[in-house]
Amino acid sequence: MAQRANYWSCSKFAKWVSTTFGARPKMRSGTSEEWSEWRRDVRKNHPGVYWFNEEFLNAAQNFIWWPYDKVCDARYYLFNRYVSKTHYIKTGLKPGEYHSIDNRLLQGMFIELVDFIEVEKAWMHCIWDDEKRAQYKLPWWRGGWRCLRWGVWRCPAAGLDYLEWESNLKFDDEWMDKADPKCGTLTPQALAAMEQKRLYDWWKNIRPHRPDPYVESGWNAFCESKRAKHSDEDEDSWPMHFNDKTDEERAETKRLLEAMDIIEKSYDDEDEAMMVALIGIRQSLWT
Repeated sequence: MAQRANYWSCSKFAKWVSTTFGARPKMRSGTSEEWSEWRRDVRKNHPGVYWFNEEFLNAAQNFIWWPYDKVCDARYYLFNRYVSKTHYIKTGLKPGEYHSIDNRLLQGMFIELVDFIEVEKAWMHCIWDDEKRAQYKLPWWRGGWRCLRWGVWRCPAAGLDYLEWESNLKFDDEWMDKADPKCGTLTPQALAAMEQKRLYDWWKNIRPHRPDPYVESGWNAFCESKRAKHSDEDEDSWPMHFNDKTDEERAETKRLLEAMDIIEKSYDDEDEAMMVALIGIRQSLWT
């Protein structure tokens, strides 16, 4: 079945058919168990209504929309192949330089998360709301007819606002009885959005501002003091003056290098923990 924004089987006409002939109207939302129960009930008690709404209307829509669907299929192929390029993971790393695989994995995972929030979530936040389209200046070439949408539009503010909306979604009486203990609690979608926002903030605002281990450990200051001490000598002879000559110098060098190793390991551990956290919510990364 083609993916559509509007299905005739979910239209007001289909709902009118169901209520007119005494069948349960289709729910606005529900769990997989609730949908299975609804299908069993309508199939058993109103097979004609089920056939008309769920089979005939879908088949008729597919037939009438066939030319439009084929145009959309071609557009999606070209867009995915040459614009969004969803067949590979982007890293954002500088071409022509060597990048180790551990860094490629880290960069690739979080660049994709950034694109997911700033591009896909941003688009979702605006596309169904004319006021938001104007507020975030969604360009016409991203908000027009589905078969003509093209290009990549990026808006961090819209993506984060969409995450904020998702983060406040709670189970209500549309999902369950008000007496249910889960009623009023955050939905899995809300919890996933909160984690996406946390990881995004870490990558964009926290990680880039971590102190340089060479500076934080004091190693840079130590090296500068040695350079200053031998500033009146030929620069070509500097390296030999960095050889520790006293027990105190050797002890200080060891202490500073160990401090730098501790900082670098803490950064590596933090990076790994965040990668694991991102893997843990990978199934929620869809729009």
